[in-house]
Amino acid sequence: MKINWLLQGSFLFESGGYRLLVDPYISTIVEDQQGATRLAPPPLTAEELAPDAIYLTHDHLDHLDPVGLPEILHHHPAARVYGPVSIQRKFEELGFDTAPLQVLAVGDRLTLGPFRLTVLPALHSDADATGLLLEVEGLLIYLSGDSEFSEDLPAQVLEACGGQPPDYALLCINGRWGNMSAEEAVRVAQTLQVTTAIPMHYGLFVENTADPEPFVKACQEAGLQARTLPPGEWVDFPAHVASLLPAGKQWKLVWRDEFDGDTLDPSKWGFRLHMMQQRHHTFSEEGAGLDGQGNLLLTLHEKDGQFYSPHLQTGSNFLDRPGPSYGKFHWPIAPIEVPRFVHKYGYYEIRCKLPTQPGWWAAFWLQSPTIGATLDPAQSGVEVDIMENFTRDGIVSHNNHWNGYGGTTQSLGSGERQLEETPDGFHVFGLDWSPEAYVYYIDGQESWRVEAPISHCEQFILVSTECMGYRAGDSPDPLLLEAVLPDYFIVDYVRVFDEVR
Repeated sequence: MKINWLLQGSFLFESGGYRLLVDPYISTIVEDQQGATRLAPPPLTAEELAPDAIYLTHDHLDHLDPVGLPEILHHHPAARVYGPVSIQRKFEELGFDTAPLQVLAVGDRLTLGPFRLTVLPALHSDADATGLLLEVEGLLIYLSGDSEFSEDLPAQVLEACGGQPPDYALLCINGRWGNMSAEEAVRVAQTLQVTTAIPMHYGLFVENTADPEPFVKACQEAGLQARTLPPGEWVDFPAHVASLLPAGKQWKLVWRDEFDGDTLDPSKWGFRLHMMQQRHHTFSEEGAGLDGQGNLLLTLHEKDGQFYSPHLQTGSNFLDRPGPSYGKFHWPIAPIEVPRFVHKYGYYEIRCKLPTQPGWWAAFWLQSPTIGATLDPAQSGVEVDIMENFTRDGIVSHNNHWNGYGGTTQSLGSGERQLEETPDGFHVFGLDWSPEAYVYYIDGQESWRVEAPISHCEQFILVSTECMGYRAGDSPDPLLLEAVLPDYFIVDYVRVFDEVR
């Protein structure tokens, strides 16, 4: 799916060759009638827009263009027009043919080609003004339209999303003429916990614009991704693959990383660099990055005859760094950092492509901040290895460990599980963690089930790799010397769902 921002609140969405045009403004009628000076010409001409469908959020001149819209329909007579009842009234007032128009109300849903639209409320001087939720290629895209800030607005959006945060929110930021300010738009983005916030409704009129950079910076300071769109240029938005959720339950998404964008989100992930409080020199802060296509790449790399790979986590425990010393005394418990994300129960899922070269392994697992602190794993936690892949023959396993990592350690494993080939090489591994059981899934099918012991404490997520051989000494396993580099553990997404009871 790709988006072309046409300035102000106008967007052209395209998926599978189908184009949805929202609020096109290509004339100078606002300047002619209201004196608002246009800053830039239309990025695309009426002929170049080539829409299959047009949605008008409300009847103001810069959204329902009385000059530009007839020109667009002249070049593309098959295009249908959709919008609230105020659009119908304006059509009738202007003497436009209403045959191409279908009136929609807040709450209505409509499928247009690959796009599923849900009409959302907006708070604006046009009482019938609307926003939109678009569902396309597994993405949820919220378009605020022209709207003032309301405490109720994010809740209405989340309800339309089924409780799931939108992937993208296109938010007006100019703070004039019935639109929320940049500060208010940041509040909306925070409440929605949107993956990426995108500012709009600026850059077209001298009297009605705003600098988008403070909005982008404020979002980033709040731990949100944000970006601007270049006007008139197509920007690709990677599709999201739907989760393979366990049947028979209702689920609500509560945390995720889709790895969209250009850099790893430090508000979600940190690096594990120690093992048993000792610096593990092959655990690296290098080699973890995004490919710009919606994937995380964890890279095996070599330097001066030694091998390195990254180990990501959303929390930590006392094993992650040395404890402090006080003279001749040593306190064995290191300070525990504030976790980025810990959770209890729910469904944990990763979609990934396993490494291809020998000598290192990949894993997706959960660990407790207090594992081994007591001999009651319900209280101190269980290491839950949702997926471990040690060899390059398509074999994975599930493993649980509890009561710490010393002489009291206990373990339970599934044994080997042979993966079936998939067209793109990606596999989905999941864990349904409830108070009663751990149920493991591979590509949507139950693979293993454990009913005891079960952790009843919050745990954090790890997406990790490790070079073999270094637990025994400072030399790599001979298999690593056979590896053709670079090699990658590729992750499409990590998601966490809660069961809705």
